[in-house]
Amino acid sequence: SPALTLGGSYIWMTPSPEEGREDTTNEWRIDGRWRIDRRWQASLDWRYNVERERSAAARVGVRYQTECVTVNFDLRRRFTSDDQVEPVTDFGLRVALEGFGASGPARGPARCGP
Repeated sequence: SPALTLGGSYIWMTPSPEEGREDTTNEWRIDGRWRIDRRWQASLDWRYNVERERSAAARVGVRYQTECVTVNFDLRRRFTSDDQVEPVTDFGLRVALEGFGASGPARGPARCGP
């Protein structure tokens, strides 16, 4: 797989009270992944609200993966469109032990430890 992947999208939707969307949605989204080496990966996602001329959300993350464990750490920031509501920042940490159970793709025999 490539060391660097970039993506982008644009969305425009008219208001739809039936779907709970009172305002026009007009956003750009950019995301990227960088495989630093075979164990480390960094990622970035950013959404920009064109109607309000400001960021809507952002996320940066780091992932470490071996045959035995996957560790994900990310920082997310959701910017608010309302001056009365504070923006929200979340930190995420996920640790998954690999090779247990039947879920996920089969990777073949692996050895954890020395």
